[in-house]
Amino acid sequence: MVEVWSGGGGVVEVPVPVLVPEGLPVPVVPVWPGVVVPVPVPVVVPMPEVPVVPVVPVVPVVPTPVPVVPVPVVPVPVVQTTPQLYAVGDSITYGQGISNPAAQAWPFNLALTNQPNYHVVDMGLTGVSFAAIAGSETNRVGTLCNTLNGPSIAVAFAGTNDFASSASPQTVFGRLASWVQTVKKAGCRAFVGTMISRLGLDASKDAYDALILQGAMRVGADGIIDFAANPLLGADGANANATYFQGDQVHPTAAGQLLLSTAASNALNYYFGYNAANPHVVTATTYAMAAGDGYVTASPTANQTLTLPDCMGQSGAVYTLTNLQSAFTVGVVTGSSSQLINGLAVGTVVPVPANGSLTLRDVPNAKTVSGCHWEM
Repeated sequence: MVEVWSGGGGVVEVPVPVLVPEGLPVPVVPVWPGVVVPVPVPVVVPMPEVPVVPVVPVVPVVPTPVPVVPVPVVPVPVVQTTPQLYAVGDSITYGQGISNPAAQAWPFNLALTNQPNYHVVDMGLTGVSFAAIAGSETNRVGTLCNTLNGPSIAVAFAGTNDFASSASPQTVFGRLASWVQTVKKAGCRAFVGTMISRLGLDASKDAYDALILQGAMRVGADGIIDFAANPLLGADGANANATYFQGDQVHPTAAGQLLLSTAASNALNYYFGYNAANPHVVTATTYAMAAGDGYVTASPTANQTLTLPDCMGQSGAVYTLTNLQSAFTVGVVTGSSSQLINGLAVGTVVPVPANGSLTLRDVPNAKTVSGCHWEM
């Protein structure tokens, strides 16, 4: 109740509503005598209904994984579809100073037999040393040796720039050995070339070439290309010959490049040529042997004369001539007055024994004079 003064001076008691939440007790107000206490009138207010919200299960969002592409940290081999021949070297191999290196450099003038049609890659770099080649070959030829068809050949013809930087022959040969191991491990067949004459460096050439001829195959090389076996390129002082060397007395002329091609062809043809498992049977009365005729079986119908091949390039090669009959004579002669057989006069016919065989070895001369000869 609330006291309200009326205009007549009386007091009117007015009930005061009090909101009491539903379910709670109505408050009890004590009364004192002579005191007017407003008594609240309970008003029950219903509580609003709380809507029931259905629980929807939460589906976790799984992000789409992003594929991780691994980044190679080691060289990745690139399989080739055709047989390859990699000419690895410096500016001499590149063909520096000649008018058309892509046509006149030695790698592009090879005359090969008993071999596939290689894809030839000239990897000659001007100024490069064998140290740089050996250090980087894992990432160059080392990734390119695997082929689907036929072999891959790697030929290293370098070292002259190392000597220009005062390296010793033993040091350069060590770099060569490292290179051989790298390309062999990668799957290439490794050939190494001897150094040709260069102004002021012929003493280093002679020592280095001796190490190559003696030890290259012992450190794993498949073969040696004795570029220096030709005295026009390899003899001491040959660099002064303007027919085969340019004016810098370092780089071969186009004619000199052809001599390099001949030496390389002879060595490769011998390596892939006839052997005891597949001899070359010769019936003609006269026959000029090729570098690839490593094993010849004479089967003549009349007296027969065989002429030995050029011995420049395939130093150390062994040629076997067999004569399995006795009805006709079989003899062999040298093809050059500078490539004698055991020092015998040019034109001397060395007989191949009836029902027997004859072995001749291609032996290089000392690199001071260069050249080669035959020994029985």
